[in-house]
Amino acid sequence: MYLSSSVEEDQLWFAQDGNDLLVTVDGTSSNLRLTDWFNGATHATLVASDGHQLIDSQVASLVQAMAQFSPPPAGQTSLSPEQRESLMPVIASSWK
Repeated sequence: MYLSSSVEEDQLWFAQDGNDLLVTVDGTSSNLRLTDWFNGATHATLVASDGHQLIDSQVASLVQAMAQFSPPPAGQTSLSPEQRESLMPVIASSWK
């Protein structure tokens, strides 16, 4: 799955809702629900506009790291300083 060229990797928020993966663009109402992502099946790779890829095992790391925080509120399109400090190493190591 290819992501929009206007979205940066650090603007995506990953969360689990039951067996579904929720991907939200920070500060917007734009989101994507990938049904049954966590049911153990093989999944598609997410591809950013710069060609970096995110595979399912890396998604799990992002979901786990982001579960410690609330997503940025509407209108805030970037991570808070605290979120950035904690999440950027995980984001950087997840997108290859």
